[in-house]
Amino acid sequence: MADLAIVRRAVSAAQAILRESDSELLIDGKPGSRTLRSYLSAPPPIREAVDKLMFALGSKGIRSENEAYAQAKSEAASAPQGSGDKTIFELQVIPAVVREARRRGVNPAFYIGQLGLESGWGRSTPHLPDGKPSYNYGGLKQNSVGSAQGVVAATKEQVGSALVGRNASFAIFGSADEFARSYISYLLDRPRYKGLAEAKNPTEFAHVLVRGGYATDANYGNKIVSAIAFAQRTYLAA
Repeated sequence: MADLAIVRRAVSAAQAILRESDSELLIDGKPGSRTLRSYLSAPPPIREAVDKLMFALGSKGIRSENEAYAQAKSEAASAPQGSGDKTIFELQVIPAVVREARRRGVNPAFYIGQLGLESGWGRSTPHLPDGKPSYNYGGLKQNSVGSAQGVVAATKEQVGSALVGRNASFAIFGSADEFARSYISYLLDRPRYKGLAEAKNPTEFAHVLVRGGYATDANYGNKIVSAIAFAQRTYLAA
C-alpha cells in the first residue's frame, strides 16, 4: 500500500467531493466499501473530479486504494504478534477516532496525538495470549473502563525520579470502533478530565490530562503537545 499519509489525504479530499452527491458519507480518510459505493454511484462529472484530484495528490484512485486497503487490513490481522500494530493503528484506529471525535464535537488531532504517544504510534499495545490485537492503543486499564476482558502486560510508571516496572490488566476491545467509542467516552465523560471537550489548543488539552492524572510521567504535558503537532501534519494535513 502507498504511503498511508498520502492515502488518507487523497481519500479525505475524494470524500469531500463525493459528499456533493452522498451527504451521509463521512470524511475520515478511510478507504473501504462505503467510500467505493459512494464513488461508483456518483454522477460521471463527480467521479472524474475525484479521479483528477486523487491522482494530483499522489493516489491511484478509489478503486485501487480500496483493494490495497482490504489487502493491508487482512495482512495486519494475520501478522505475527506486534508486527501488524502500526498498520492497524493507521488503517483502522485513526479513522475510527476521527469519526468518534467529530461525532462528539472535539478536535481529532488532540486524541490521535495522545494515542500515538501512548502506543508508540501504533507499535506497542497489549496482546491476547494467542497474539491477536487488543485494539487498546490508549493504555486503558481493564477496571477503568469496565471491560469484560483484560490481558496482563508489563508497563512502566514514574515514581519520584525513577521508572518502575509493573504488571497491569489492560482492557481488550473487539474492534477499532469499539475502542474509539470507549476511549473518547473515557476522556470526555469523567469528572477528572472536566474541561477536556472545551480545550481550544494542544496546551489546554495537555493541561487537563496532566491535571486529571492520565500518566505519571512528569514531562507528559510537553510530550502530548509535540505528539499532537506530529499527528496534525502527518495524519490530518489537508
